[in-house]
Amino acid sequence: EAGVAKRTIYARYPDKLALFIVVLRRLSERNFFEDLSREDGLSLRDGLRLRARTMMDRALTDYDLAVARLFMVELAHFPELGKSIWTSVENQHGASLTEYFRSHQRRRNIRPVDLDLLSELFLFNIYAFTNRVALHQRDKPTDAEIDAYIDNMVDVMVQGIER
Repeated sequence: EAGVAKRTIYARYPDKLALFIVVLRRLSERNFFEDLSREDGLSLRDGLRLRARTMMDRALTDYDLAVARLFMVELAHFPELGKSIWTSVENQHGASLTEYFRSHQRRRNIRPVDLDLLSELFLFNIYAFTNRVALHQRDKPTDAEIDAYIDNMVDVMVQGIER
């Protein structure tokens, strides 16, 4: 409950989609990587683990899981919302990841690859995990389960791009 009547909300927003877009923009203002330097001095593997864990910790909060469930339900009614959500994720977090990968490419830790695609794959794997938790409404994974997923994901990714 927002403590506001539906009539008040719809007086400000023309329809439900407009309201969701505003909510989406507000949620996307939170940058997962704001406290992480683009060049942190960590190995590629350790830096990716840190970024993955930071994202998981925030995306697996009760609040974020509830928002994810809400968006999943509404996607059936507003398919264009899905595109808006992913565009927002890529704009906010993808650019930071691409710059992180670029810093490792400059240090010759990463072979020449499409860094935007690499960032998208990283984000996709994080959100696949967290959305699966939200969708199935199961208990939150343990720290050991999260760490195992991150380790496997990062190891596969690094093996594919490392020089």
